[in-house]
Amino acid sequence: MATFTPLPSGFPIRQSACELVDSAWSGDHLEAIFKSDGDEPCYICVTFDSIVTARMSEALIFEAEAEAKNGISPEGFAYLVADGAMLAGVPAAGKAAYRNLRQYAFVSASFCLEVLSTEPPSFELLEPQG
Repeated sequence: MATFTPLPSGFPIRQSACELVDSAWSGDHLEAIFKSDGDEPCYICVTFDSIVTARMSEALIFEAEAEAKNGISPEGFAYLVADGAMLAGVPAAGKAAYRNLRQYAFVSASFCLEVLSTEPPSFELLEPQG
């Protein structure tokens, strides 16, 4: 069973009021921008500097997967995932090559971004453009 532990972002983000609006992946660097229309509308950039792989799926698919998900909260957004299927699928050689490999999940109203990385993400509040 996968265990989802909330990651503190430092910003008020509710899953139901959040959407993935942009992403960029180059080499082992990934940036994903989420727009939160909650009580305090804002844009949050989630950055990884050392990813191994990532996958994006519709939130409905993520929720319907057979894997049991312990610790998911109704309005949770960012999680460290222990014993998740994505990490479990990495061959032993891959796990040996990437020490400290961890699985992270970011759940918005419509999408789920899952990332395997050797380093945790950083969170940055972006200034509105326009």
